[in-house]
Amino acid sequence: MEKIKKERKPNRCREYDYSAPGYYFVTICTKNREEYFGFIKNKKIILNGYGCIGAQYWRQIPKHYFGVKIDEFIIMPNHIHGIIIIDDERPVGTGQCPVPTQCPVPTQCPVPTGRNYGLLSKIINSFKNVVTKNIHQTGLFEFKWQRSFYDRIIRDERELNNVRWYIKNNHQKWWRDRNNFD
Repeated sequence: MEKIKKERKPNRCREYDYSAPGYYFVTICTKNREEYFGFIKNKKIILNGYGCIGAQYWRQIPKHYFGVKIDEFIIMPNHIHGIIIIDDERPVGTGQCPVPTQCPVPTQCPVPTGRNYGLLSKIINSFKNVVTKNIHQTGLFEFKWQRSFYDRIIRDERELNNVRWYIKNNHQKWWRDRNNFD
C-alpha cells in the first residue's frame, strides 16, 4: 500500500512579497518547545549562555542585511519574538556576504527568482543556522529549531504598538503562555 504524503500548510501569505518594505512580527520556536534559552523567575527572563547566543545573533541581523533593522525583541525560554523591519527595496545580503537576492539574469538562475522568494525567510533561516552552529559548538548537539516560523505583517502604527507591548510584557505572562509546558 502506498503511503499518502500529507500536504503541508504554507506558513506565508501567498499574495504577499516578503521582501517588500514593512514591519514583520516573527516568532521562532525550539523543537518540541524545549526550554534551551533560560527560565522565568519572578516574572523576569533569566537567559543562560544559549539564550545569550540567540540574543547576540538577533542583534547582528542588521549587520548582514542592507536595509534591514530590528525593533523590539525578546528571547523566551523556548522561543523568540521579534520585529524585523525591511525598509529598503535595494538588493540585500544573504546573511554571510552582501550579494543581491535577485538574480540579474533570470534565465541563468538555478533557484527560484524574484523578490517574492522571501527575504524574511532568508533572514530567519540564516539566524537559525548561525545560532544552531554556535550552540552545537558548545557541545549541546540535541539543540534544534522547530521547522519554519510564524510571522505577521504589521500593517499600521496601532498594531505595531500592540506588538511591541506584547513583546515587552511576554515574560510576565509566562505562566499562561501556550509555549510553557510546565
